Amino acid sequence: MKVLKFLGKVLICGAVLLLIPLNKYFININVTFAFVFSLCWIILWAFIIKSKSKKTNVFMYVLGIILALVMFCFTELNAYWNSQSDRIEGYKYSLDGNTVLSRKEALKDYDLAMSYLNRIHPLAYKGLPEEVSKKASSVRDKIKGSDGISVRDLCIDIESVFSMLNDGHTHVDENISEKHYMKYIYQHNIDGYTVGGINGIPLEDLLSMSRDRLSFETESYAIRLLRSHISTLEGLDYIGVDVTREITYNYVSEDGRTDEVTVTAKDFLPMDEYLDYISANCGYDPSSEEDHEFVYYEIDEEDGLAVLTIDSCDYTSYYKKTLQAMFDEVYAKGIDTIVVDLRNNGGGSSYVADRFISYLDVPSYRSWRSEVRYNFLMIPFKASVVKNHIKGQGFSGDVYVLTSVSSFSAAMDFAMLIQDNGLGTIVGEACGNLPHSFGDIVAFSLPNSGLYMQVSRKAWHRVDESKEYLPIIPDIECDPKEALEAVKEHIGQAD
Repeated sequence: MKVLKFLGKVLICGAVLLLIPLNKYFININVTFAFVFSLCWIILWAFIIKSKSKKTNVFMYVLGIILALVMFCFTELNAYWNSQSDRIEGYKYSLDGNTVLSRKEALKDYDLAMSYLNRIHPLAYKGLPEEVSKKASSVRDKIKGSDGISVRDLCIDIESVFSMLNDGHTHVDENISEKHYMKYIYQHNIDGYTVGGINGIPLEDLLSMSRDRLSFETESYAIRLLRSHISTLEGLDYIGVDVTREITYNYVSEDGRTDEVTVTAKDFLPMDEYLDYISANCGYDPSSEEDHEFVYYEIDEEDGLAVLTIDSCDYTSYYKKTLQAMFDEVYAKGIDTIVVDLRNNGGGSSYVADRFISYLDVPSYRSWRSEVRYNFLMIPFKASVVKNHIKGQGFSGDVYVLTSVSSFSAAMDFAMLIQDNGLGTIVGEACGNLPHSFGDIVAFSLPNSGLYMQVSRKAWHRVDESKEYLPIIPDIECDPKEALEAVKEHIGQAD
C-alpha cells in the first residue's frame, strides 16, 4: 500500500509533463503561463506530499527539481513551443485576404507575431535593431487606431517589419487554399517570353514600390519572388496592383521581342481550371511529364559525366540510396566528371551536402561557424574542420555544381561548401540568398487570421570568411538554362 501511495504521488507530481503533448497536439499554451503553472504545480506538491520518511521527501524534492528543469527546457528554451512544425493537424489555411478582422483580433495576431520574432530571431537577441523596433511600434499604433483590418493588410503590415531584417527565411504569407492564376502566362513562357513589367512599370521599379512587402537578401531573388506574385490575382493585390481594373502584362523575350496582354480578374483561374485551360489551349499534357523524384541521376557515357539532379535537400534514405547507386555506376563505367544540378533547389537539410562530400576523395573539409538562439541564450558554434569518412573508393574526378537564383538555403550551403573548400566548380548564376545570413526556421500559424509565418533561429557565416558578405558567385557565370552546356564546353576546352 505504501508503495502504491508513493507511486501515486510521483505520478500526480509528474502529471505536469502532460502539458508538453497537450501543447504539441491539441492547443496552444502560452509559453510563460506553461512554465509558471508548472513551477507552481511542482512547489504545491512539494508541500502536499510530505512524508515521514526523509528519503521519500528528498526523492520527491529532487524529482521536483528535475521536472522544473525539464519544463524550463521545453518552454523557455524551446523555440518550437507552439510552432506549426510539429502540429498533428499540419499547416492551416489562412482566411480570405479580404476578410476583415476586428482591431482586437488583429492586435492579438500582430503581438503574437512580434513576440515570436523577439523570442527566436538572432537579430533580436538583445532587442530588435532600433529602426526595426520603431517600425514595429508604429505599425502597432496604426492597427490599434483602426476599426478593423483585412487579413491581407495585416500580412502586409507584419511583413513590413520582417522585411527590414534582410532575411529571406523570415517572412509572413497568406497560406491561401485556392489562388487564381493568370491563364495566358503559360503560353508566353513556352513561347520564350517573361514578364518584364506590369501596367508599363518595369519589375525593377515595381520592386522599389513594394520591397517592404517582401523578405529577401539579394535583388535577383526579390525579382523571382515578384514574378511569383504577379502570376496570381492574390499576389498582384498583395504587391499593390489594383486588381479591380484592367491589368496589362508587359512581356519581353530573350531576343528582344515585346508583347502586351491586358486582362481582368475574370482571366485568373483556380488551379484546376487553369490546368484544364492550358491543356485545352496550350498543348499542355500533364501525363507527358516525367514524374521524377526530388533526386535522380543520369549517366552520359559519351561525354564521360554523371548528372545528379537534386530539386530539394531532403536527407532521406531514398537520397542516400540514389547517391550510392550513382557512385557505384560512376566507378563501374569509369566516369570522371560529376555534375550536381541545384538550379531548382529551394533548400532543406545541409546534411545532403555532407553526404555527397563523403563520397569524394578528400580527407577533410571546412565547415561554417554559427550562432543559435535559445530565447535569452545565444549559443555560438565555432567553425570546424570536418573529418571526411570516405565512402567506397572515393571519387577523385571533377565536380561541377549548377546554380541559379532559385538555389536557396541548404542548396546555397551545398555550393558554398564545394566552392570555399576548393572541391569543385560552380556554374550558372549567383544563389538566391547570402552565405552570411539566417535560417533553421520555426513556423507558426497566427490564430485569428491563419497567416503563416516563419522565423530564423540561427545565424551562420561563410566558410571562407574573407568573402563573408559576398554571394556565391559562380566560377563560370552564364545563363542557368545553359549551365550544363557550359560545363561540357569547359571540359572540352580543358581537353
